[in-house]
Amino acid sequence: MSTTEVGRRPTSGKPDSTPRDSVSLEAVIESDRRLDELSCARLLGNVAELVHAAQKAGQPLGTVTPASIVISPDGSAKLAPGAASLRYTAPERLRGGAGDRRTDVFALGVLLWEVLAHERLFDGSDDAAVKRAVLERAIPAPSELNANVPA
Repeated sequence: MSTTEVGRRPTSGKPDSTPRDSVSLEAVIESDRRLDELSCARLLGNVAELVHAAQKAGQPLGTVTPASIVISPDGSAKLAPGAASLRYTAPERLRGGAGDRRTDVFALGVLLWEVLAHERLFDGSDDAAVKRAVLERAIPAPSELNANVPA
């Protein structure tokens, strides 16, 4: 599936260097159409390389979210400035620790799960509920929600 089939990125009327047909990873996750599993793995591998490069350049930890990842029509990805979200915050940071580079690896794992399962891994009615979900929820295999994902 091409990114243009998922949906178009909304335009704000402001100049933007992002091609018009680009979409956020958030739009991919929320779409009724699914990427095949190999495309999911390739995409997240590309994003992992971008995160690694951004970390080496001094990007703050904990800002990797589906909204901060923009996918071009050719399938390439780029990182856009983003804000932290509890859904993608590593448990050690939620417990008050400083975190390290592995903090973003946790976020990448959550993103991969969500791209494969097409639903949010950690959800809740408020921040406290989301935090509890991250700290306590048993994580089902994505294959339980998507039969195309190998067990």
